[in-house]
Amino acid sequence: MTEVFADIPGDPSGVYYVPAVQRLYEAGIMSGTGSVFNVNGGISNVELRLVLARISGVDGTYDSDWDAVQKAVNAWADGRGYRLTGENNAPATREEVLFNLWLLAGSPKSAHDLGTFADTDDVKAEHLEAIRWAAEKGILTGSGENGKLYIAPADPIRRKDAATVVVRYVDAANIII
Repeated sequence: MTEVFADIPGDPSGVYYVPAVQRLYEAGIMSGTGSVFNVNGGISNVELRLVLARISGVDGTYDSDWDAVQKAVNAWADGRGYRLTGENNAPATREEVLFNLWLLAGSPKSAHDLGTFADTDDVKAEHLEAIRWAAEKGILTGSGENGKLYIAPADPIRRKDAATVVVRYVDAANIII
């Protein structure tokens, strides 16, 4: 991966996100931003919609200009009820990514206990079942700090974490990419 993206470690062993980035890049689902993947950068709303379209089998090899890509991807996503807050280039939040993956999965019911997470009360009510489902399926594992696990639902999701949860979703849904 270092020959493709300058910000991927030369020795990727033990780096949790490298296999996910590699799979999504090789499948044409996610790409970098120039010579880097921009692992710690955010993924925008429209980039998330493009990823959702691509894992759904929509031809994602757009050769046209970015405005045309945004228009096509937004029309596809809007027609399926995918919801994001903010403008196209606004960063997608952690809970928005999980919510939209849950919609893509058909909005399955889940009563999974989120008691292992210290910030469950910060999840928007309309996203709660999606977060439960994501935790139940192992798509959401949370991030640790001071011995506690956090969802950090309103935080912008980093590209490396978006890649990781998308691959976990693809694997849980048995989608071949």
